[in-house]
Amino acid sequence: MQSTAEGPLPERAPDPYRDLLHQLDDGFCLVDVLFDETGETAVDYRFVEHNEAFVRHTGLQGALGKTARELVPELDELWFRIYGRVARTGKMERFERPANAMGRVFEVQAMRVGLPEDRRVAILFRDITSLRRAQADIRESMSGLEQSEARLRLITDDLPVLVSLIDDQFRYRFVNAGYERWFGVTKEEILGRSMEEVLGEAAFAVVRPHAERALAGTEVSYEAVAPYRLGGTRWIQAIYRPRRAPDGHIEGIVALVVDITERKALEEFRAHATAQTERLLRVTSAIAAAVSSAEVYAAIVDRVAEALGASKALLWSIEGDELRLAHSHGYAEEIVEAWKRVSLQDSQSLPVVDAVNRGEPLWFGSTAELAARYPAASLHFEPGPSRRYALLPLATPRQPLGALVLAMQSSEEPPEKERELLLLVARYASQALERLRLFSAERSARHQADAAASRLALLSRTSHAISAAELDLAARVQAIVTDISQAFESWVAVFLLKQDGLLHFEAAHHPIPEMRDAAAQRREPFPPLQLGEGLVGTVAATGESVLVNGIDPALIAARAAAPYRELLERLSPSAAISAPLRARGRVIGVLSVGRVRRGDSFTEEDRLVVEELAERAAVGIENSQLYEESRDARARAELLHRFGQLVAASERIETIFTAALDALQAIAFDRAAILTIDDDSILRLRAARGLEEGEQRALERRAPWQDGAEPLEPVPAGGMNSGDILLPLATRGRVSGALLVGTTEPLSSPHLGTARAIANYLSSVVARFGALAELQETLRYNELFAGILAHDLRNPVNAIMMAAQLLLMRLEGQTGDRTDARPVSKILASGQRMAKMVDQLLDFTRARSGGGIAVHPVPTNLANLCAQAVEELALVNPDWRLQREVVGDPNGVWDPDRLLQVISNLAGNAGQHGSARGPITVRIDGSDPGTVELCVHNEGAIPPEIVSHLFDPFHSARRVRERSQGLGLGLFIVREIVRAHTGTVTVSSTEPEGTAFTVRLPRTSPPTKRAPSG
Repeated sequence: MQSTAEGPLPERAPDPYRDLLHQLDDGFCLVDVLFDETGETAVDYRFVEHNEAFVRHTGLQGALGKTARELVPELDELWFRIYGRVARTGKMERFERPANAMGRVFEVQAMRVGLPEDRRVAILFRDITSLRRAQADIRESMSGLEQSEARLRLITDDLPVLVSLIDDQFRYRFVNAGYERWFGVTKEEILGRSMEEVLGEAAFAVVRPHAERALAGTEVSYEAVAPYRLGGTRWIQAIYRPRRAPDGHIEGIVALVVDITERKALEEFRAHATAQTERLLRVTSAIAAAVSSAEVYAAIVDRVAEALGASKALLWSIEGDELRLAHSHGYAEEIVEAWKRVSLQDSQSLPVVDAVNRGEPLWFGSTAELAARYPAASLHFEPGPSRRYALLPLATPRQPLGALVLAMQSSEEPPEKERELLLLVARYASQALERLRLFSAERSARHQADAAASRLALLSRTSHAISAAELDLAARVQAIVTDISQAFESWVAVFLLKQDGLLHFEAAHHPIPEMRDAAAQRREPFPPLQLGEGLVGTVAATGESVLVNGIDPALIAARAAAPYRELLERLSPSAAISAPLRARGRVIGVLSVGRVRRGDSFTEEDRLVVEELAERAAVGIENSQLYEESRDARARAELLHRFGQLVAASERIETIFTAALDALQAIAFDRAAILTIDDDSILRLRAARGLEEGEQRALERRAPWQDGAEPLEPVPAGGMNSGDILLPLATRGRVSGALLVGTTEPLSSPHLGTARAIANYLSSVVARFGALAELQETLRYNELFAGILAHDLRNPVNAIMMAAQLLLMRLEGQTGDRTDARPVSKILASGQRMAKMVDQLLDFTRARSGGGIAVHPVPTNLANLCAQAVEELALVNPDWRLQREVVGDPNGVWDPDRLLQVISNLAGNAGQHGSARGPITVRIDGSDPGTVELCVHNEGAIPPEIVSHLFDPFHSARRVRERSQGLGLGLFIVREIVRAHTGTVTVSSTEPEGTAFTVRLPRTSPPTKRAPSG
């Protein structure tokens, strides 16, 4: 382990991972990010580990243990902000950025490792300065490529990338020396040959679509796996830029190709490591949550088997000179019974005994391999498929504890990775058994103490109360201080380290009720302590307990922290012990115990007892902290889920704003506001909670972010409370508003993360409702325009028709040649058609914008309307075979003009689109006393794919346009007229049966109010 002036460095990574990192060409380092006093702003970072390539990529020597500001004093502040954000949020960031103080450009990937409070970041990077400079040179040289080929070769031959010029026939016209290094052939052997010949058929199939896009004029950037004919299979990153001739046409492409195989391998390694860590976390969390021996055994066996995919598992614990079966998974009862007790002297017969005695794990790739080495064990094997076995001894550095056996049928991981994970599981299982052993020893010691002395009995009961207290943090800490106070008859207080790095007073208990009540009446909370401040701060900083006897006022004045000096002077403790609360080797707080009776003191034995109580209290406190964190995280996730459902289902943006404010208030934000940007780029308040009127007005100003700026980070809300923060509402880089959040309590990262998630929801909501409003406004203007156009066209059309009719009447009164009447007849026919289109367009506009087509029902004979419509159609279309049928009573209360329009449209469609060889039948059936049925039938079938769209507006415009006599609105208007009569219209169409449109009308239809026509 290396060390620095600041202290020992972290444990080194496992050798397989370390070897891989040191073999990388990319630079790698681990840094501890250093924050200011608030814990929110990163000010520096210290290098704790790096690989061999680190120095080559940075030029920094002797970096271990030093900070970035020590090595590069003028380093840009942005580097600290980025790594601070990664350390705080845990979100991996990938970026490319120049380090001006170093004169280099880096391509970087940064991700948090370890616990969030460690603030440790792993950085993988490469120096791409020469690459970017070369790319700039290449771009400058593109226009004169032929004239400067020698200079281009000089620039490109030393680049670690493939640079080539390819013509529009996919033939190489220029390549750099990188092609010789990749494919093992000379440049001369490549020039003039096609890409398929050089790369191979399989690799060319991968790159060809991208090359074709570049030849079409598009700059292309992509990553892919290329199975080269000569260079092997590689992950590549390629850029294809079109090369244009002086006349503007594309004569080829310039290609830049980089080998990113190592980077992809590292990404796969990182993904695998993450998956393995998640599986390990599931196991460790289950083990950590277990309390009783049965729960611990079940967590070790069942949860481990579930996480690792083991079909069978056994757990033995050592009792004397025997292994006793503690828990099993997947084995039959008779086998469990046979292995309940196993002698530790039988190492030759059973592999589990051998593993425990040797203290080393045993691995078997198959059942046959295990049976060949331990024949006696095969008597207890169950029939079935062969399995892979892992026999793991469980032990502490002091003594063996038992063994864990796992049988696995399959695994996606290579054996070495699986073994590393299993060894970690064995270590955690050993800790769990050790914890049980300690608990067992604790109970034994408690019983012995009960028999030996009442003081130790009180200690035992206190220890039990700590483990049995509620999971709620405040309740558990209060129970701890109360029980310890009663056991020692002393004043007890607990201080806990929070995310801000300060010691916060959490709870206290005084054995004297009057003093306890006086402390409870204190109105102002105690301020937090810095590490090293006073006795408590010193214990937290050093991790060592302190015992002080003979305390007098002078000592309190000299060593007590200022905020607590008055309290200690009132309590007047005669002695005190402060011990660190340590969980998993990390100090999480301090337990302080003070004698309140004058002359009382503590012994070294008392200090050991307090230290033991502090260790156990720390475990309970940490469990409560983890429980509260888990509960809060689950509550935040559920809140976001419910809010997301409301966002998806709500049709009013105000409802979503109210729900967002409710959600923020539920999280802990007692101040919140939602603002959107108006047409003048000013933030306008849309909803607020907990703000004064003056504060609401102060928020309406220009947004502090610019469209397209990256990244869009939260900013303090100037002119508001110090804890108020503005979060941007932005979609695709465009700022649409802001979300203000504020709280009187210290702002935690999880709460801020939840607020940002709500802000993201609101961004999409504002964008969605804004787009919907624009669309609705556009539709309204389109329909209004159509109505105005149709209305204004009616007068000129009528004038044309009237003039044509008058002229035709004059021509008919004349004798002689009648050929002059033909153009006039055509004008009249076209005018009638235009009038029909105008009427259809007006009906369509009224139906869409006026609440439907208006009808004025009067007593009507449907048979007479049918006869009129058929006669008019027959007059205009003498070649049509029109038939009428009437059954029953055809009378009802309807709008005759509109129903005449329905019959004419349906019969006209039948004549235009039906089969010419068959008749068109219009049948009226009035047999039903409540309804009358109108059916228009013709031969021929409508294609099935368009039947469902027949009644859509402008449908005929998408069909056979030359046979249509209107705008494609006829069937749409038919449906709207029928609906206005509260009736229905349906269609059936098959080749054998023909096509039939059926209208069903109630005999009495309610009148509707006609929409304004102007």
